[in-house]
Amino acid sequence: MADRSISPSDYKITKAVITSDRLGSYEFDVTASIVDITIIEQLDGLALHGEMTILDDANLLGIVDFQGTEYIDFEMGLTDDVQPHMKRRFVITELISSAKSNDQSEILMFSLDTVDSFINAVSNVNKVYDGTPAQIIQKIAKDNFGLDKEVLTNDELFQGPMRVIIPNWSPYVAMRWVADRATSALGTPYFLYSVLGDNRIRLIDLQSLLEGTPLNETPYRYNQGAAQNMSENNHRSWLCCCDKGSNQIRSVIHCYLSSWHKPHGFRLFNPPRCRH
Repeated sequence: MADRSISPSDYKITKAVITSDRLGSYEFDVTASIVDITIIEQLDGLALHGEMTILDDANLLGIVDFQGTEYIDFEMGLTDDVQPHMKRRFVITELISSAKSNDQSEILMFSLDTVDSFINAVSNVNKVYDGTPAQIIQKIAKDNFGLDKEVLTNDELFQGPMRVIIPNWSPYVAMRWVADRATSALGTPYFLYSVLGDNRIRLIDLQSLLEGTPLNETPYRYNQGAAQNMSENNHRSWLCCCDKGSNQIRSVIHCYLSSWHKPHGFRLFNPPRCRH
């Protein structure tokens, strides 16, 4: 049996292609140009958003003329092919910053949102719905994001059929409002969220999340003995704060940062702090 992935670096981007409706059939493959990509998932939110940094050495900025409506199609997965590669499409909503690294290349940072988030921003729901909370959320999703949109849930929902009137809200706000009215038989709340792995919506109660199999094989537990153990099993995070007025990309290029960071072990107190 293959080992479970334990690091984001285990995932590799095998395809990243930029397209746009106004550019017709032209495609721009930036797979080899991606420096960094960050996608943020939220347990209490449906939107997936993130940032992407690429090295532009082919005048991509001048050719595409980014206007905030371009698409980028990703294909990524584990290098050992344990799982099938996942495919997701994002909208490049903004060119956050650009900085010259030399005379021939430029560092570009973009903000990303899912296509559903883009549709949500320009849609309103003003309709009467009947059914259980799960059924109503499924109807709102299909009405606004397509008939193939699926909502994954369980059979723990306590509330029965109801009638609701959505007062001209966006689809995400409407679905979140309905989910807030749902509880399990034990009274635990439901979370409505999306993940990067597929295009489906999750409606799962807190009890099921707590009783499910954890993703991390080494859960955090604190005790005095473990606090003295500096092994690799200790959980650590890196915190970094930058001045609001500084240009992060330009600072990286010139090898200096107006920031501070500190290595923090959750089992230790008074962690060291470094400024540079």
